Amino acid sequence: MSTTCEARFGATAERVAEHAQQQIETVREQLRWFVAPNRSDRAIDSGTGAGTLALALSRLVREVVGVDIVPSYSSWPARALRTT
Repeated sequence: MSTTCEARFGATAERVAEHAQQQIETVREQLRWFVAPNRSDRAIDSGTGAGTLALALSRLVREVVGVDIVPSYSSWPARALRTT
């Protein structure tokens, strides 16, 4: 990825992560209804961003793997999991 693109997304990473935190419970409830995941399931979140989907899934499935091309984003979900 170009450094220009990385800088653009990196510059907003904190705000995006803040917004993501506010959406997790809503997304988790939607996942329960639409997907009906099992605790034994594993999931991958491609384009994790600030981790809304990965964090919502984390309490519903056995394992979630998040992948994102922007390094600035990839640390937010892991930090959020350690504080919940």
